[in-house]
Amino acid sequence: VEIYDLAGRLTRQLHKSVESIGIRAQSWDGRDDGGRLVPPGVYVLRVSGQTDGIAAEQVRVLRVAY
Repeated sequence: VEIYDLAGRLTRQLHKSVESIGIRAQSWDGRDDGGRLVPPGVYVLRVSGQTDGIAAEQVRVLRVAY
C-alpha cells in the first residue's frame, strides 16, 4: 500500500509485507513517512499484491483537505 503525490513521489508506504489470505483494513492519517502532515491536495493510492503467480493492482485517487 503506497501513497504518491501527483508528481509521482512516494509520500507514504503504509504496508509492505507478506500476509496470509483474507480481508485487511488499513487507514492513513494524512502524514508522510517522516510523520509530517501532507499538504491538502490530490494523492494517488496504489495497492498491489501477488498470490500463486497472479499479480493484482488497484489505483485510486485520494483527496486531502483540512
